Amino acid sequence: MTVARRVLLLGLGGADWSLLRPLLDSGQLPCLAGLIERAASGQVRSLQPQFDPLLWTSVATGRRADAHRVIDAATIGPEGQPHPLSALTRRVPALWNLLADAGLESLLINWPVTFPAEPVPGCCVSDAFFRLAGDPSGLLTPPDTAVWPAALLSGLLDLRLSPARLQAEELQFFAHLAGKSDPMMTRLAVRLAEQISVHGVTLDRMVHHDWRLMMVRYDLLDTLGPEFMACHPPQLAWLPDEAFERYSTTMAQAAIYLDHQLGHLLEALPEGTGVIVFSQRGLLADAQRPGSAELAARKAGQPWYRDHGLLMMAGPGIADGAELQGAGLLDLAPTVLHWLGLELPDGLEGRVLAEAFEVPSSARLSGRPPPSLDRRSGGHPSTRRLTESEQAWLVARWRETGIETDGGSEGARRSAAVIERDRQFTLALVHMDAGRPIKARPLLENLHRQLPGDERMQLHLARCRQACGDLAGARQLLEAVVDHTRIRPNELMALARLYHAEGRHDEALASLFRADQAQGERAIVHCRIGEVYLEMQRLDEAERGFSKALERNPDHAPAHVGMARVRLAAGEVDLAVDHALRAVEAHRELTAGHYWLGRALAAAGRPEQAAVAFETLLGLRPGHVPARRELAELLDRLGDSDAAARQRTQADRLEMQERMSRSKRELMKNPSPE
Repeated sequence: MTVARRVLLLGLGGADWSLLRPLLDSGQLPCLAGLIERAASGQVRSLQPQFDPLLWTSVATGRRADAHRVIDAATIGPEGQPHPLSALTRRVPALWNLLADAGLESLLINWPVTFPAEPVPGCCVSDAFFRLAGDPSGLLTPPDTAVWPAALLSGLLDLRLSPARLQAEELQFFAHLAGKSDPMMTRLAVRLAEQISVHGVTLDRMVHHDWRLMMVRYDLLDTLGPEFMACHPPQLAWLPDEAFERYSTTMAQAAIYLDHQLGHLLEALPEGTGVIVFSQRGLLADAQRPGSAELAARKAGQPWYRDHGLLMMAGPGIADGAELQGAGLLDLAPTVLHWLGLELPDGLEGRVLAEAFEVPSSARLSGRPPPSLDRRSGGHPSTRRLTESEQAWLVARWRETGIETDGGSEGARRSAAVIERDRQFTLALVHMDAGRPIKARPLLENLHRQLPGDERMQLHLARCRQACGDLAGARQLLEAVVDHTRIRPNELMALARLYHAEGRHDEALASLFRADQAQGERAIVHCRIGEVYLEMQRLDEAERGFSKALERNPDHAPAHVGMARVRLAAGEVDLAVDHALRAVEAHRELTAGHYWLGRALAAAGRPEQAAVAFETLLGLRPGHVPARRELAELLDRLGDSDAAARQRTQADRLEMQERMSRSKRELMKNPSPE
């Protein structure tokens, strides 16, 4: 594998193929198009919950939030008081710390949760330098510790642009000006000025350091949406005509503007630089946008965002046109280290995206734990605490986003309790997303005891109980919640899934049809309907359900799995293979995708490839007994009877362990009387 001398990790916050593809097809994004031509590209799966600082920190660390602890806008200090989220919250090394440990320089520009700026070899211009950059009347002064080294601060101040300096013709590029300005126009001016400032600092710093890694966030799309994405064509039924007429071109023009800046950035990069462009999640720009003002205003469930972002890699050793399949945000950190020729420390939770390289090679594992967060590894010392001015700035920052982090003396104590509950809830969702329901359950059970009337808590606890095998406990929670005059689509879908697991198909469909009345535009509703019909062997109805799901979200992995099963049952094996491939491309960790891909490839007479699919699945989930038995059959067909026998022995052992575990669970549920 060719090692890159330098790597640029560029985050285009909120960028989504649904916005960019039409602009690429019409030739309006020439710089991005040129990058794609020489890149490996695809999608990158986001993480749950989609708390933005959590996502960016997971990219930087290669770890989930239960490890790095960036899980809320506030944390509780040793004295029991709330403290705002800051760089001091993170508990594991980031990429810049790992490079510092190797004696290499990094440039960090506008990366979230980097304030106070860390003392890294190189330069850190934290998000604090740009956020709250100003209002139409001028610029606000950033905190003294917004930049490292501190001596750079005064020189960089001249590179910030005040929104007041933007001319009408500049704003006219993004929106149709009519009469006096409105609040949306003011926000557009501020966000544009911040983006221009980020770009200017990026170009300035990259030529003043002998850096190995540059991590930059261009977040214009993210900061404009969803407010401006609601105005993107076609016009949503609930959007006022005036807003559509003024701002219908804003998001497309913002993408075109970013393409122009991307061209400048790529042109200025030193020769031999590897480039990774990604988004932490996609901002919906198509028919999947919320269909009502009520749904659009919800924060829970974040209806404006997709579970996937975009991803492309170009540079030394990259295979032009390679497809990146099943990539996740956690894969970016190990891939960056591998591309730079560095060893991977223990604890990284992602994988190297080997399929992007012309000559893949095994990652170099150090076998050592990551370095501690101290000055030696380019981090703050453990004794570092926020100053009063830093804390005041951060509190203002989070209040700007609508999140309160503290209160008065008595209010702070109440706030501390609420903050701790929110942090525990987020931590439970992190465990669920990682497939660790056993770890999530005690957290959710405790929260349910504290807040017995919180329906959101009941829903997630029910899902967790079901994942742990406690179907009766899950049903008890869900049936109580859905017994209400108001339609509760999320709870109804969860109850339907439970009925489905119990074989109560008619009741499952009844719940799903009720959910469809409220959220029929969501792909998951129709996918679940298809799954129930598939279990009932009603293939035509199942196909209609999966087709509707894919109309609403062409990348919905479970719907592609469902369609693969339908096609396989109908004997259309090539179509089954295509749908199963789409499923694993969209979601590499979805074991059902690999399982049905293996089944479809075997049916298509491609046993070697089918065996690879089952082996991939077993790498993700070693305890998958049906996959081991399918693999054993294939190995017999391929003439490797010894390997087939080992797979059957392991499958028998796993089945015995599951029977013993099931018996133990039953005894615990129904203990014998003394």
